[in-house]
This record gives sequence, C-alpha cells and structure tokens, in this order.
Amino acid sequence: MPANNPPDFPERVCPSCFENRVSLEEKEKQWDLFRTTYPRYDVIAGVMIVAPFVFFPLVALSIFTFPAAVYILLRHWQDNRTPVERFRRSMIVALGAGLAGITFWIFLIITAIMGNL
Repeated sequence: MPANNPPDFPERVCPSCFENRVSLEEKEKQWDLFRTTYPRYDVIAGVMIVAPFVFFPLVALSIFTFPAAVYILLRHWQDNRTPVERFRRSMIVALGAGLAGITFWIFLIITAIMGNL
C-alpha cells in the first residue's frame, strides 16, 4: 500500500470520500447530519433590534422590528443549532433586548395616552 493512501477505516474518511460514499437517499433522510451551514437566528434578531438605531431616521420602525425579532427568536428556539454552545447565550441576550424594547414602546405609548387624558 502506498504511503499517501491510508487504510480505509470508517471512522477516518475525508469529507469528499464521505460525500461520494453516502447515497442521496441517506442524505435526504438524515439531512441535519450532513448540513454544513446553520442559520444564525440570534444574529438576524440582533440586526433587527440594532438596525433602526444605526440608521437613526428609522427609529420609529423599531416598534415593528422589536416584536418581529422576538417572534423569530421564539419561533426558532428549539431548531437545530450550531455545534457552538455560545449560540444559546446570544439568543437569550437578543431576546432580552427585544423584550426590553417592547417594554419601552408600551411604556411610551401608555405615557402618551395618559398625558392626553
């Protein structure tokens, strides 16, 4: 056996060899095991929370983006996440920021209504 051809052990297979050996049906059945990208819903929600303040004239849109960010986080809370454990912590931080923003808007609206009575 040549030196650059390692023995064919199932636990030691290069990614391209593995891709060639696994059938398409098997990939479709166990899609989560074979995917290489993961959506970062915490980042999407974080952008929705921060973007109205970065583009200052759009601050009024945060009344819509805060609840949308909280919805995205709660909707995808149990989805298959990345193997990185920090993902859950950043989701919690984004959820806290979104809920704080919603609380701010509720307070602002109640203050405006009570001030006009």
